[in-house]
Amino acid sequence: MSRYSQALCRHLANYKRTRLGVRENGVWAKNQRAYPHILPKALYPLNLIESVRSEGLAYFAAHPELKLHRDFHHLNSSQAFALNLVLPFMTRQVEDASALFGALGESRAVERIQPEWIPDPAEGTNVDLTWWNDAGAATCCEVKLTESEFGSVKRTPRYEQRLESPYRARLKRFVDPKFLQPDEFCAHYQLLRNVALLSRSDVRAIVFLLPRANDSLQAPLERLQNALLPPALDRVRVHFVEDVLARVETAEKQSARVRLHFAAVREKYLVTEGTIGGA
Repeated sequence: MSRYSQALCRHLANYKRTRLGVRENGVWAKNQRAYPHILPKALYPLNLIESVRSEGLAYFAAHPELKLHRDFHHLNSSQAFALNLVLPFMTRQVEDASALFGALGESRAVERIQPEWIPDPAEGTNVDLTWWNDAGAATCCEVKLTESEFGSVKRTPRYEQRLESPYRARLKRFVDPKFLQPDEFCAHYQLLRNVALLSRSDVRAIVFLLPRANDSLQAPLERLQNALLPPALDRVRVHFVEDVLARVETAEKQSARVRLHFAAVREKYLVTEGTIGGA
Protein backbone atom coordinates (compact mmCIF):
# COMPACT_ATOMS: atom_id res chain seq x y z
CA MET A 1 0.00 0.00 0.00
CA SER A 2 1.44 3.39 -1.02
CA ARG A 3 1.98 6.27 1.40
CA TYR A 4 -0.91 8.09 -0.25
CA SER A 5 -3.24 5.12 0.14
CA GLN A 6 -2.24 4.71 3.79
CA ALA A 7 -2.86 8.41 4.44
CA LEU A 8 -6.28 8.42 2.79
CA CYS A 9 -7.33 5.24 4.60
CA ARG A 10 -6.33 6.81 7.93
CA HIS A 11 -8.33 9.89 7.00
CA LEU A 12 -11.35 7.78 6.01
CA ALA A 13 -11.17 5.77 9.23
CA ASN A 14 -11.39 9.03 11.16
CA TYR A 15 -14.24 10.18 8.88
CA LYS A 16 -16.09 6.94 9.62
CA ARG A 17 -15.88 7.52 13.37
CA THR A 18 -16.39 11.27 13.56
CA ARG A 19 -18.65 12.10 10.62
CA LEU A 20 -20.62 8.86 10.23
CA GLY A 21 -20.61 7.82 13.88
CA VAL A 22 -19.57 4.24 13.06
CA ARG A 23 -17.02 2.53 15.30
CA GLU A 24 -17.41 -1.05 14.08
CA ASN A 25 -14.87 -2.04 11.44
CA GLY A 26 -15.94 -3.70 8.22
CA VAL A 27 -14.38 -6.77 6.66
CA TRP A 28 -12.46 -7.06 3.41
CA ALA A 29 -13.86 -10.11 1.64
CA LYS A 30 -10.49 -10.91 0.05
CA ASN A 31 -8.79 -11.81 3.33
CA GLN A 32 -11.64 -11.73 5.90
CA ARG A 33 -9.80 -9.14 7.98
CA ALA A 34 -11.44 -6.08 9.52
CA TYR A 35 -10.14 -2.58 8.73
CA PRO A 36 -11.05 0.79 10.22
CA HIS A 37 -11.68 2.45 6.82
CA ILE A 38 -14.29 -0.17 5.85
CA LEU A 39 -17.96 0.07 6.81
CA PRO A 40 -19.88 -2.97 8.03
CA LYS A 41 -21.38 -4.30 4.81
CA ALA A 42 -24.98 -3.64 5.88
CA LEU A 43 -24.10 0.05 6.29
CA TYR A 44 -22.94 0.47 2.67
CA PRO A 45 -25.48 3.31 2.07
CA LEU A 46 -23.36 5.50 4.35
CA ASN A 47 -20.69 5.52 1.63
CA LEU A 48 -22.98 7.89 -0.26
CA ILE A 49 -22.63 11.47 0.91
CA GLU A 50 -25.66 12.51 2.93
CA SER A 51 -26.84 15.17 0.46
CA VAL A 52 -27.45 12.50 -2.21
CA ARG A 53 -27.94 9.37 -0.10
CA SER A 54 -31.70 8.93 -0.33
CA GLU A 55 -31.79 9.84 -4.02
CA GLY A 56 -28.87 7.52 -4.70
CA LEU A 57 -30.57 4.56 -3.05
CA ALA A 58 -33.74 5.30 -5.01
CA TYR A 59 -31.66 5.39 -8.21
CA PHE A 60 -30.10 2.01 -7.38
CA ALA A 61 -33.56 0.52 -6.82
CA ALA A 62 -34.83 1.90 -10.13
CA HIS A 63 -31.74 0.74 -12.06
CA PRO A 64 -30.96 -2.84 -11.02
CA GLU A 65 -28.67 -3.14 -14.04
CA LEU A 66 -26.18 -0.96 -12.12
CA LYS A 67 -24.08 -3.48 -10.22
CA LEU A 68 -22.37 -2.17 -7.12
CA HIS A 69 -18.90 -3.56 -6.60
CA ARG A 70 -18.38 -6.19 -3.93
CA ASP A 71 -16.24 -3.71 -2.00
CA PHE A 72 -18.65 -0.77 -2.27
CA HIS A 73 -18.75 -0.60 1.55
CA HIS A 74 -15.04 0.32 1.59
CA LEU A 75 -14.84 4.06 2.12
CA ASN A 76 -12.01 4.18 -0.43
CA SER A 77 -14.17 2.52 -3.11
CA SER A 78 -13.52 4.32 -6.40
CA GLN A 79 -17.02 3.38 -7.56
CA ALA A 80 -18.56 5.11 -4.54
CA PHE A 81 -16.29 8.11 -5.15
CA ALA A 82 -17.38 8.33 -8.79
CA LEU A 83 -21.06 8.09 -7.85
CA ASN A 84 -20.67 10.76 -5.18
CA LEU A 85 -19.34 13.08 -7.90
CA VAL A 86 -22.25 12.67 -10.30
CA LEU A 87 -25.32 11.65 -8.29
CA PRO A 88 -26.46 15.26 -7.79
CA PHE A 89 -26.91 15.47 -11.55
CA MET A 90 -28.31 11.98 -12.12
CA THR A 91 -31.08 12.07 -9.54
CA ARG A 92 -32.45 15.55 -10.15
CA GLN A 93 -32.52 17.86 -13.11
CA VAL A 94 -29.08 18.17 -14.67
CA GLU A 95 -28.85 21.79 -13.55
CA ASP A 96 -25.42 23.07 -12.54
CA ALA A 97 -23.70 20.16 -14.30
CA SER A 98 -21.53 22.54 -16.31
CA ALA A 99 -19.37 23.27 -13.26
CA LEU A 100 -18.32 19.63 -12.84
CA PHE A 101 -18.19 18.58 -16.46
CA GLY A 102 -16.60 21.82 -17.59
CA ALA A 103 -13.83 21.07 -15.10
CA LEU A 104 -13.47 17.69 -16.82
CA GLY A 105 -13.08 19.28 -20.26
CA GLU A 106 -16.67 19.18 -21.53
CA SER A 107 -17.51 22.31 -23.52
CA ARG A 108 -21.17 21.51 -24.24
CA ALA A 109 -24.26 20.87 -22.13
CA VAL A 110 -24.45 17.37 -20.64
CA GLU A 111 -27.74 15.61 -21.26
CA ARG A 112 -27.15 12.12 -19.86
CA ILE A 113 -24.84 10.44 -17.37
CA GLN A 114 -24.38 6.70 -16.92
CA PRO A 115 -22.13 4.82 -14.50
CA GLU A 116 -20.74 1.42 -15.51
CA TRP A 117 -21.66 1.73 -19.19
CA ILE A 118 -20.78 -1.34 -21.24
CA PRO A 119 -20.21 -0.11 -24.81
CA ASP A 120 -19.69 -3.59 -26.27
CA PRO A 121 -21.42 -6.38 -24.29
CA ALA A 122 -19.51 -9.02 -26.24
CA GLU A 123 -16.18 -7.46 -25.24
CA GLY A 124 -17.31 -6.59 -21.70
CA THR A 125 -15.45 -3.40 -20.75
CA ASN A 126 -17.22 -1.40 -18.04
CA VAL A 127 -16.65 2.35 -18.12
CA ASP A 128 -16.68 3.94 -14.67
CA LEU A 129 -18.52 7.07 -15.82
CA THR A 130 -19.84 8.12 -19.21
CA TRP A 131 -21.64 11.28 -20.13
CA TRP A 132 -23.23 12.40 -23.37
CA ASN A 133 -23.38 16.03 -24.44
CA ASP A 134 -26.18 17.72 -26.36
CA ALA A 135 -24.56 16.70 -29.65
CA GLY A 136 -24.79 13.01 -28.67
CA ALA A 137 -21.03 12.61 -28.20
CA ALA A 138 -19.83 10.47 -25.29
CA THR A 139 -16.89 11.00 -22.95
CA CYS A 140 -15.70 7.90 -21.10
CA CYS A 141 -14.05 8.44 -17.72
CA GLU A 142 -11.83 6.01 -15.81
CA VAL A 143 -11.85 6.92 -12.09
CA LYS A 144 -9.10 5.98 -9.66
CA LEU A 145 -8.74 6.75 -5.96
CA THR A 146 -6.31 4.67 -3.86
CA GLU A 147 -5.42 2.10 -6.52
CA SER A 148 -1.67 1.89 -6.97
CA GLU A 149 -1.71 0.76 -10.60
CA PHE A 150 -3.78 0.36 -13.72
CA GLY A 151 -4.83 -3.17 -14.42
CA SER A 152 -2.49 -5.51 -16.26
CA VAL A 153 -2.96 -9.13 -17.30
CA LYS A 154 -0.64 -12.07 -17.59
CA ARG A 155 0.43 -12.83 -21.14
CA THR A 156 -1.50 -15.92 -22.14
CA PRO A 157 -2.89 -17.22 -25.45
CA ARG A 158 -6.25 -15.76 -24.45
CA TYR A 159 -4.91 -12.21 -24.24
CA GLU A 160 -2.68 -12.61 -27.26
CA GLN A 161 -5.86 -13.49 -29.15
CA ARG A 162 -7.66 -10.45 -27.70
CA LEU A 163 -4.83 -8.28 -28.95
CA GLU A 164 -5.33 -9.63 -32.46
CA SER A 165 -9.11 -9.30 -32.20
CA PRO A 166 -10.53 -6.85 -31.46
CA TYR A 167 -7.83 -4.55 -30.07
CA ARG A 168 -5.17 -4.29 -32.76
CA ALA A 169 -7.58 -2.82 -35.28
CA ARG A 170 -9.11 -0.50 -32.69
CA LEU A 171 -5.81 0.82 -31.36
CA LYS A 172 -3.47 1.04 -34.36
CA ARG A 173 -4.53 4.62 -35.21
CA PHE A 174 -4.08 5.82 -31.65
CA VAL A 175 -0.93 4.37 -30.05
CA ASP A 176 2.68 3.69 -30.94
CA PRO A 177 3.04 0.22 -32.50
CA LYS A 178 5.28 -0.88 -29.62
CA PHE A 179 2.18 -0.88 -27.40
CA LEU A 180 0.68 -3.48 -29.73
CA GLN A 181 3.37 -6.00 -28.93
CA PRO A 182 1.97 -8.72 -26.64
CA ASP A 183 4.10 -7.93 -23.59
CA GLU A 184 3.39 -4.19 -23.73
CA PHE A 185 -0.28 -4.72 -24.49
CA CYS A 186 -0.73 -7.03 -21.48
CA ALA A 187 1.24 -4.74 -19.19
CA HIS A 188 -0.99 -1.76 -20.08
CA TYR A 189 -4.21 -3.68 -20.63
CA GLN A 190 -6.62 -1.44 -18.71
CA LEU A 191 -5.22 1.77 -20.12
CA LEU A 192 -5.36 0.47 -23.68
CA ARG A 193 -8.89 -0.88 -23.31
CA ASN A 194 -9.95 2.67 -22.51
CA VAL A 195 -8.05 4.21 -25.42
CA ALA A 196 -9.60 1.63 -27.75
CA LEU A 197 -13.01 3.21 -27.08
CA LEU A 198 -11.91 6.10 -29.31
CA SER A 199 -12.49 3.80 -32.28
CA ARG A 200 -16.23 4.17 -31.69
CA SER A 201 -17.87 6.93 -33.70
CA ASP A 202 -19.92 8.07 -30.71
CA VAL A 203 -16.98 8.52 -28.29
CA ARG A 204 -15.25 11.90 -28.44
CA ALA A 205 -12.82 11.65 -25.53
CA ILE A 206 -11.31 9.48 -22.80
CA VAL A 207 -10.70 11.00 -19.38
CA PHE A 208 -8.57 9.59 -16.59
CA LEU A 209 -9.56 11.12 -13.25
CA LEU A 210 -7.29 10.52 -10.27
CA PRO A 211 -5.83 12.32 -7.26
CA ARG A 212 -2.61 14.15 -8.00
CA ALA A 213 -1.44 12.97 -4.57
CA ASN A 214 -1.61 9.36 -5.79
CA ASP A 215 1.66 9.70 -7.65
CA SER A 216 2.04 5.95 -8.27
CA LEU A 217 -0.48 6.28 -11.12
CA GLN A 218 1.22 9.14 -12.91
CA ALA A 219 4.20 7.28 -14.46
CA PRO A 220 2.06 4.78 -16.44
CA LEU A 221 -0.21 7.60 -17.60
CA GLU A 222 2.78 9.66 -18.75
CA ARG A 223 4.13 6.64 -20.61
CA LEU A 224 0.79 6.19 -22.34
CA GLN A 225 0.51 9.88 -23.22
CA ASN A 226 3.99 9.81 -24.74
CA ALA A 227 2.92 6.89 -26.94
CA LEU A 228 -0.26 8.49 -28.28
CA LEU A 229 -0.45 9.16 -32.02
CA PRO A 230 -1.90 12.45 -33.38
CA PRO A 231 -5.52 11.23 -33.73
CA ALA A 232 -5.60 10.63 -29.96
CA LEU A 233 -3.47 13.48 -28.65
CA ASP A 234 -6.30 15.88 -27.78
CA ARG A 235 -8.82 13.13 -27.03
CA VAL A 236 -7.08 11.39 -24.11
CA ARG A 237 -7.01 13.65 -21.06
CA VAL A 238 -5.81 13.40 -17.47
CA HIS A 239 -7.56 15.41 -14.77
CA PHE A 240 -6.64 15.57 -11.12
CA VAL A 241 -9.33 15.39 -8.46
CA GLU A 242 -7.83 18.30 -6.50
CA ASP A 243 -8.06 20.61 -9.54
CA VAL A 244 -11.56 19.49 -10.51
CA LEU A 245 -12.95 20.12 -7.03
CA ALA A 246 -11.25 23.52 -6.85
CA ARG A 247 -12.83 24.54 -10.17
CA VAL A 248 -16.26 23.30 -9.11
CA GLU A 249 -16.12 25.08 -5.78
CA THR A 250 -15.16 28.41 -7.38
CA ALA A 251 -17.55 28.22 -10.36
CA GLU A 252 -19.85 31.24 -10.47
CA LYS A 253 -23.04 29.67 -11.83
CA GLN A 254 -24.01 26.99 -9.39
CA SER A 255 -26.49 26.54 -6.59
CA ALA A 256 -25.73 26.52 -2.88
CA ARG A 257 -26.87 22.87 -2.84
CA VAL A 258 -24.20 21.82 -5.30
CA ARG A 259 -21.54 23.95 -3.64
CA LEU A 260 -22.25 22.34 -0.26
CA HIS A 261 -22.27 18.86 -1.76
CA PHE A 262 -18.82 19.29 -3.27
CA ALA A 263 -17.50 20.76 -0.04
CA ALA A 264 -18.58 17.44 1.52
CA VAL A 265 -16.81 15.54 -1.27
CA ARG A 266 -13.63 17.47 -0.48
CA GLU A 267 -13.99 16.79 3.24
CA LYS A 268 -14.34 13.07 2.64
CA TYR A 269 -11.78 12.36 -0.06
CA LEU A 270 -8.94 14.86 0.02
CA VAL A 271 -5.90 14.61 2.26
CA THR A 272 -3.31 17.33 2.56
CA GLU A 273 0.23 16.83 1.34
CA GLY A 274 1.51 17.13 4.91
CA THR A 275 -0.70 14.24 5.99
CA ILE A 276 0.80 11.82 3.48
CA GLY A 277 3.59 9.91 5.09
CA GLY A 278 2.49 10.85 8.59
CA ALA A 279 2.10 8.35 11.37
